Amino acid sequence: MNIEQLKKLEDLKQTQTTISELLTKAEEVKVNRLIQDSISEFSSFFETKGFEVSKSANFTKAVYGTSEFILHHDISDKRYFIFHFIFELECKTFDSQQYSIGINPKPSNDGSYAPRTSGDSLQWEIEKIERSIHILKQELETVDTNPWCFSIKNDTEKEYSKTTFDSMDELLNELFQ
Repeated sequence: MNIEQLKKLEDLKQTQTTISELLTKAEEVKVNRLIQDSISEFSSFFETKGFEVSKSANFTKAVYGTSEFILHHDISDKRYFIFHFIFELECKTFDSQQYSIGINPKPSNDGSYAPRTSGDSLQWEIEKIERSIHILKQELETVDTNPWCFSIKNDTEKEYSKTTFDSMDELLNELFQ
């Protein structure tokens, strides 16, 4: 085992951790901005359709007659398994329904996966971490400009729809066309 290579691997792991932490913080800022934008878009969507909209710290409600649409947006330190954030949308109408709306960066196919080739496993680990650092740096540099998307799931479904939306407004227009 090459000690210098091992030290290089450990240094790269530390660099990877540092960049990953910076990316996490940058994504939190982006997600909070998307949450606020989504709440505004929800309010505008229903206000333009004649609904009375009221806001509180944890939800925004649109009411017309006895029909209510409630967007739950409890912003906390809660972590989600698949998404960066999940809204809950309650539709209290003649056929009440509930939806979950998740926010994530749009998936990209950057071809960054490199299969393991035969040879030195320590060198392969170094190359794998170097690729990861490269990807993390790219994501960090573009976190504000990369597109994010919204996915929706009806409470009766097990999985989120494969169709994604660029904004809360686009999602609402599709859902309530």
